[in-house]
Amino acid sequence: MSSPHPLKTRSIMCGSLPVFMVPLIIFSDDTSGNRSKVWNKFDSWCFLLAGLRQKDNAQFCNIHFICTSNQVPVMEMAHPLVDQLLELERGIVVFDAQLNTNALILAPVICFLCDNPRAAEICSHLGSGTLRFCRICRVDHTNSLTGICEERKRSSTIQEVQLIRSAHTQAERKRLRTLYGTSEKENHLLQLPVDLHQSTPIESLHTLGLGPYKYLLREKMEQLSEKQRKEVVARIAALPSSGLTGGISSDISRHYKSFVGRDFKFLAQIAMFIFSPYLSEAEIEVWLALSMVFKMVYCDEFEPQKIELYRDVCHRFARAIDCYSVTWRKKLKIHLILHLPDSMLRFGPASSFNTERCESYNSVIRSRNVYSNRQAPSKDIATAFAIQESIRFTFSGSCYNTSERCGEDLVNLYHTKEVQAFLGGEVQERGSGIHKHGTLRKCSARTKTPLASVPITLEGKTMSLEEIDAKFTVLLPHGVSNLTPVQWGRATVGKNGQLINVQDYIEYNSQASTSVELETGLFIGSFHTEQATFCLVRYLEPVLMGTEPVLNEWSCPLLTLTNVIRCIASTLVNCAVSVVHQCDSQCVLAEQETTSRIERELVTQKKTVFVHNTDNNMYCYNIFCMHCLP
Repeated sequence: MSSPHPLKTRSIMCGSLPVFMVPLIIFSDDTSGNRSKVWNKFDSWCFLLAGLRQKDNAQFCNIHFICTSNQVPVMEMAHPLVDQLLELERGIVVFDAQLNTNALILAPVICFLCDNPRAAEICSHLGSGTLRFCRICRVDHTNSLTGICEERKRSSTIQEVQLIRSAHTQAERKRLRTLYGTSEKENHLLQLPVDLHQSTPIESLHTLGLGPYKYLLREKMEQLSEKQRKEVVARIAALPSSGLTGGISSDISRHYKSFVGRDFKFLAQIAMFIFSPYLSEAEIEVWLALSMVFKMVYCDEFEPQKIELYRDVCHRFARAIDCYSVTWRKKLKIHLILHLPDSMLRFGPASSFNTERCESYNSVIRSRNVYSNRQAPSKDIATAFAIQESIRFTFSGSCYNTSERCGEDLVNLYHTKEVQAFLGGEVQERGSGIHKHGTLRKCSARTKTPLASVPITLEGKTMSLEEIDAKFTVLLPHGVSNLTPVQWGRATVGKNGQLINVQDYIEYNSQASTSVELETGLFIGSFHTEQATFCLVRYLEPVLMGTEPVLNEWSCPLLTLTNVIRCIASTLVNCAVSVVHQCDSQCVLAEQETTSRIERELVTQKKTVFVHNTDNNMYCYNIFCMHCLP
């Protein structure tokens, strides 16, 4: 190159300063300013640093408030915001307290996170009510599920806005709006050098959980009778929660219309095992395809070489929906799923650009308004955030272009857990102390007992290891016997800091080398000797046909619960996984009498329960669990 890079030129002009690239993610949403979460709508803007690790960006201390208002529309607030974003794009000189010198910061915007109506507004699009309802491509209602049409571009949107504004009659403007699906309202975000259509990724919370999954669940629950709804509740209660993300916050038979994102996220992992007896063949294909899409979206890893596989998963769901219901073709969120793989290819795993944690940050903004006098809420909220940021900046040991810093005692005080919680600071990583991988948890008394007398729960009964020896094959490590004094526990810590309880299914390495293929088992207890900590695992053996695993009707690998109990080092435990009983005709629904106290009186009620056949030792590995890759 004959001329230096523009960034290097700018750095030289600023005095050969060190240059830092700090890409930004902008988040916009509306929330209520009241505790009841209704009325008094506030529109707000926040930003995150795109270069941080995903788990760091999920912390409130790394979500930074910009502005909010309950009077000014969100796109009008964007006018001064764009001026500052353009200045950050060109670069600003700041003082680096760590290097103790000035530095050049360039902070380009790489994407906008928001729900679909706000994303359409940011892209100058009319939204889901128009004929060309997609903000990313020019598809219309007639072919929305067949694929992706011509992509929208920033330059073409600017031209369309100018054409609509230059139209002489209202009728002509209306015709052009319908033709392009573009809004001519003032949008200062179009001044940014980023393609807004490609930089508003398809986020999972509103597009999947509050989209097709909500539609499917409501439709199916309304079709079920009262008896069948009770059966669904019984099937969910009988399913082990090991390895599953989240849980259902209330009774699905009565409150399914009030479910939120975390409820749909949990149901997506177990739906095929719960609802399959009540689904037709076409419905099974839809639910199966949607469960695969959910697993793809909530994985923490993304492999670009498998992009065609991701596209096939999304197109399979679109084809299943097309065969199931013609009316669903006009649903925008169904079509947006086809754009998910492209968003993942551009920005990485879908879990890295979901809005769930940013949506939770609305509670922080709301609390700043609740504890103000409501006379100038926007100013009060901004002032509260500014004071908090100043305190965090100063007491973390930083300084404003001077050599004066706060004392070491104040810095140590700032890093205490209580102060960090009060100021919304950094949450300490789990990985030390009681959260260390392989640590014994839920321990017995400090006095040690012989291993043979350790209580272990198997097949619903609590027995000692000595009693278990009669029925099961217990493989103890070298140097450990039934007479070895141990301290026993009912939980351990997995590789990711997750607490694993007794009766959870786990994945573990059979040897100390991480290259060895992972095995599966039922965790039944743990104990600590003078030398090491061990876990007792009832081995689950894969069912093979030759060298290939045998799969059930949902493509889940089959496993056999053996009578072999292995004793492995606790550091070999990887994580909890979801394993489901492969039910047969002997697994039935039954009526069970339960006694509860209602208004000081004991009342006997009948409750529907699902009873598994304990003689059937066949299980399946739940591939819909969100911790595993597609």
